[in-house]
Formats: sequence, C-alpha cells, structure tokens
Amino acid sequence: MQAESVRAAVAPRRIRAVRAQKSLGVEALRGIAAVMVLSAHALSLLVPVSDADVPGWALVHPQLSSGFQLFFVVSGFLIAGPFLRDLIGSNPLPSVWPYAVRRLLRIGPAFWVVLLAFAIVIGGAWSADDWIAIITHATFTQDLVLHQSGAILPVAWTLGIEALFYVFVPAAAFVIRRHSQTVTAAQLELWICVAWALSVAWELGFSLAFHAPYGSQAVSPRDDTLKLFTISLPGMFCLFCPGLLVAVWRVSGRNFDGARRHPGATVLAGCGLWLITAFAESAIGGTFGACLGDQLRGVAFAAVLVGAISWQRAPGLVLRSAAGLGVVSYGIYLWHWLVIHGIEIAAGKPAPFGGALGTPTAVGISLLATLPFALISWYIVESPCQRLAAAIVHRPPADVPAVALDLRSPPPAAMP
Repeated sequence: MQAESVRAAVAPRRIRAVRAQKSLGVEALRGIAAVMVLSAHALSLLVPVSDADVPGWALVHPQLSSGFQLFFVVSGFLIAGPFLRDLIGSNPLPSVWPYAVRRLLRIGPAFWVVLLAFAIVIGGAWSADDWIAIITHATFTQDLVLHQSGAILPVAWTLGIEALFYVFVPAAAFVIRRHSQTVTAAQLELWICVAWALSVAWELGFSLAFHAPYGSQAVSPRDDTLKLFTISLPGMFCLFCPGLLVAVWRVSGRNFDGARRHPGATVLAGCGLWLITAFAESAIGGTFGACLGDQLRGVAFAAVLVGAISWQRAPGLVLRSAAGLGVVSYGIYLWHWLVIHGIEIAAGKPAPFGGALGTPTAVGISLLATLPFALISWYIVESPCQRLAAAIVHRPPADVPAVALDLRSPPPAAMP
C-alpha cells in the first residue's frame, strides 16, 4: 500500500518533468527563430553589401529572415493544438474568454510599450499618418489598412498576421463543431492540406497578377495594394499549416517512434532540408522559386518541431541557452529593429561592420544590445501580464508550450 502511494506521488512529478523538457525544446525553437530574424536584419543594416562573405553565406543570409516562418509553424502547433484535440475527441471546445484574455495580454502590452517608445521618439512631430499608424498597430489591424503594414516597425506585420490567426482558430473550430460533432484526424488533415493549397494559390495568383515578389519576399513591395492581399492571413496561412499538421498527428496518437528514438537526427534532417531549400530557391529563382522555398522551409521547420517535442535526453548547454533566449524571444523580436538602428546611428555611418569579422560582430553586438530590452520587457511587462491574465480567468498561470505539448490529455483548467 505504501509503495503504491509512493508511485502515485512520483508519477505526477515524472509527467511534469517530461512536459517541462518538451516545453524546453519549443522554447529553444522560439529563441532560434528570434535570433534568425535579428541576424537577418543586423546583416542587412550593419554589414556592407559589397563585403566578400564566407563562401555559402550568400545563400544562407536570405534564409535567416525565414525565422518568422519558424514562429508561424510553432504557433500553428501550439495555438490550434487544444482546439484540434477537442474536435477529434468530441469534447467541449476550449472556452474563448480565457483564450482571448491570455492571447491579448501575451502579445499586446509588450508591443504597446514599443509603440509608446516610438511615440516618444517622434516627440511633437506628429502627423495624421502617424496617428493612424499608431492606432492600426495598437489594434493589430495594420495589415488590413492600406499603407499601414510596416509603417512604424517593419517586423510588426507578422503580429497582425498572428493576431488574425488567433481569431481564426476558435472561429474555425466553432464552425466545424456546428457542422459535425465528431471529426476524425484524417478529415482535419485533408482540410488543412486543402487550405494549404488554397493559400499558396492565393499568394501565387496575386503575386503573378501584380508582377510582384512572392510571399515572404513581398514584405515591403512598392505596391501597397498588393500588401492587402499577399501580407494577409489567406496568403500567409500556408506558413501555419505544417504546425497544424504536426498538432493533428500528435492529437491523433501518432507516436513519432523514429523521431523519439532519434530526435537529433530528425532535427538535423529538418536543418538539412532548410539548407537545401536555399539552393533550390536560388536555382529556380523568381516567383516560383520563392513559392517553393516557402513551402519547403515549412516542411523543414515541421521536422525540426517534431524532433524538438520528441527530445527526451537531458538538455545540454546549447539547448538550455536557446531555451533561455526563447523565454525572452518576444522582446528580442519587438526591440531588435530599433536597437540595430540605434547601433547604426551611434556608429555614425551606415553598415559600420565590414571585413572578415563583420558578420559575427554585427550579429553579436546586436544580440547583446537587444537582450537588456528583452529582459526588461519580460520581467516588467510580459511576465506580470501573464499573471494578470491568470488572475482574470481564475486559472493558474501557464504559458502555451507546457500545456499544448501534452495535447492528448491536458486538464481543462490548463487551457491557454
């Protein structure tokens, strides 16, 4: 009897340890994604284009900007996972109120602080366009209004897409439940694949019609009308689909036996495909090359995600460091552009880091200079807001990864 009680007490601790370790892998992916985006912008703003780089870097540089795609894949898995779980299990769908409060307080206040900093920098030089930009960004509608996407912060367009995805997920789950009480994993897989194809067709069609760059390469096109169609949830939805499929597979009981036995090899396979994508996209070129590149990177990041959530070994220094960056990844993402511009201004000239060590110097200094802002954002804004959200919805604080990684049997109270 005593032995049974000991085992009963130990089991929850083991479960919590496994969840924490899997959550560590997802946090590491967030950290890597943030550093990728920071590196891409540091190289584009701080390193002379004419510099001769290490062979191969000319192909890798553009791939670093795909960090936002890794964010989208992870979001597709984490945000939609609980809804997909309850659709397949014929359970009541997660309550919208706790979900909405937590999502809003997770991404809103930290971003609003950045907008406040922008307003302070502008000072008294306000114009009507500045007011419109502040309002659309504060309400995450900048991608829905002409001339507003990227008007303040170039990286903020992804937050508009992310917010629209947050709204889409429960709405789509509600519509599916209204039409069918029971949904199979195979049906969800088919619908996600069809949505993936339609999203690619939408993005490709408008890019060809406007004779403009495709998808992620069209973040700052000259034609702002094009942005309303390409920098939109219908156009970018394909970037969430790999994560959605991973969530369906996990919900439906796919064990990922190969990935669990060889998580490192799974991650390396994804990284290998990510590098191969650089060569394929460069070889094909143009709109179709960019389209193929976006889809292959999505598959690559899905493989990396599967390896990360299957990781069961003791985390090493690299994994823990990346996970530490993942905790403050939102702050890194929000502040790095302003920090890099500050470095450029302080240096007194554009692209100040040239020479053989220009690339690592630019990235290293940018990351070190951004981390204090990210840490302040986490401890002063983000973490308190998560506790506030937990108090409002009367549920214990829980970030998305730890909950969503156990998609098959989380308690209702743990819903993000």
